[in-house]
Amino acid sequence: MLQTAGDYGDIAPVWGIVQKDGDIYRFVPSVAPLKEKYRISDRYGYRTHPISGERQFHAGLDMAAVYAATVHAAASGTVTFAGETPGYGKTVVVTHRFGFQTRYAHLTLIYTRKGAKVEKGDVIGFVGSTGISTGNHLHYEVIKNQKRINPLNFIYGTK
Repeated sequence: MLQTAGDYGDIAPVWGIVQKDGDIYRFVPSVAPLKEKYRISDRYGYRTHPISGERQFHAGLDMAAVYAATVHAAASGTVTFAGETPGYGKTVVVTHRFGFQTRYAHLTLIYTRKGAKVEKGDVIGFVGSTGISTGNHLHYEVIKNQKRINPLNFIYGTK
């Protein structure tokens, strides 16, 4: 089902299946990567970039939180990138099963390494403002078959 789905929308309609199948629950992003208090400061979709002022597509969810709040893996998988990039700053990418990846960016500290196996809920970093950023937040992306999709649809129980 998850391998061939064409519309990667809200996870709520299939949540019962996800909970019953341990592999799907473990390896599909379905929880917020922040457990501490946060607010959504920018959503997935077109926006005016806060630094350049240009209208462009924002392929993730920005979650403003206190400096050094813990960032957790949204699903189990393997860390395929843990390092720094010019725009995202300190970043972790986790590859999961069923064609999913998650990206966690603007971290102040990376708490994992490339090749590490992580379980859903493991701490992988801490909120910061590295790269091109206007303040402390986590930039969170969900990627399915190399296509970035709305992460909010994969945080069960939110809208």
